[in-house]
Amino acid sequence: MRSNTNQPGIQSVEGHSSNQEQLMRNNYFFYPKKSFGWLSLLLLTLLFAFLSWVAFLSYRITGGLGALVSIGIFIILAICGILLLIWFFNMKYELSGDKLVLHFGPFAYQIDLYLVNEVEIKSLVPSLGIGVIVPGFAQWVNSYRGEGKIFMCSTRAMKDIVLIRTKSGIIGISPQNEAEFIEEINKRVQFIRLLEPE
Repeated sequence: MRSNTNQPGIQSVEGHSSNQEQLMRNNYFFYPKKSFGWLSLLLLTLLFAFLSWVAFLSYRITGGLGALVSIGIFIILAICGILLLIWFFNMKYELSGDKLVLHFGPFAYQIDLYLVNEVEIKSLVPSLGIGVIVPGFAQWVNSYRGEGKIFMCSTRAMKDIVLIRTKSGIIGISPQNEAEFIEEINKRVQFIRLLEPE
């Protein structure tokens, strides 16, 4: 699913069609594929809440510093889980002029389309990473076998990821209507390349 709004202020370039100019004025919003990633995050949050309760019981019995530290850690992780669960439902992708903007909760990550080399759909095998990856959800920087580090903003963790290869790295997303998204981003990239000096 996508929606669009008009964005004024982009000047026309002599020698290019009005359709291409109009294309760059439009903002398109693409929403991610539906997934059970929210359920994975909910279960993870409940697990951290349960572990904090266990640590609290342990602290009442032993009064140990380790149990007290564990309480704090698991409470923080449970709060993070709640935030991720809320932000999960706010994820979307915006094509705005010459930029792709990834929206996730309060965060907005901009990718300049002139940096894009290739867009493809690929299934991945995760390895280690510093981001969050659970069934049906992957966010921030994760490592994948054969690809290395990928910045993810996706309701898919492995299967049918739209990979956007840029000069500065790889981005992984999961828009609905993949073909429509890829067609739209490729149109913009081609138009931007036409504007580049020889």
